[in-house]
Amino acid sequence: MRATPLIFLYSARKMLFLFLETFYTNDIMKRLFAIVLAFMALPLAAQEYDYKEDLRVKIWDNVTAPHSNELTTPETSDRGIVQSVTEAELFVFKANPEKATGQAIVICPGGGYEAVCMTYEGVDAARWLAANGITCGVLKYRLPNGHREVPLEDALEALRLMRRNAAEWNLDPDQVGIMGFSAGGHLAAYASPSMSTSPSINTNFPPLMPKLMLISNSSEKSSVSSIRSVKSLYT
Repeated sequence: MRATPLIFLYSARKMLFLFLETFYTNDIMKRLFAIVLAFMALPLAAQEYDYKEDLRVKIWDNVTAPHSNELTTPETSDRGIVQSVTEAELFVFKANPEKATGQAIVICPGGGYEAVCMTYEGVDAARWLAANGITCGVLKYRLPNGHREVPLEDALEALRLMRRNAAEWNLDPDQVGIMGFSAGGHLAAYASPSMSTSPSINTNFPPLMPKLMLISNSSEKSSVSSIRSVKSLYT
């Protein structure tokens, strides 16, 4: 009776070895296994853009925007890192009503202008800020692809969009700012007040520096200083 568990373990081990031997020497088994893995990956791909935002607003694409980045390859996303972006969108995370300040921030994720890192340089920050009373719009901006005006156009239009919807989203139109990470910080700097005299796109508390989030005050002198410090990192 005591030998029964040992016999069972021996038989189970033998069956496992036979299975592995068959698997590694049988092309059909390998193909079936690959197909199963592919089907298992499909739900993950379908959820790639589910950032659980409150609103998702299309700003424009290469056809409707003032300028095109001339990218023709399909947009792809891998774990929140989006490449070949040709359609600008704003993912809005509304402020916690119990803590709402009326302030709003457009967040420009980084990615070296080769991709847009939506999650850890965008959505994660937006969720924290929204939980603490600040409405955030994470900007999936079009990549420049040699057309440096393209992402700037997207950032400025995102600011206009926040102001246009201030009443509906319970925002103070005089308290709309912009921030960014890495390349997004560079973009945020160029979208700051000293880059335009239009009230519809001037920011009220610009901009945040690459990597480190350091908010400057709203004076033009400070904003110009901030832009120069950002430009020195990229030139």
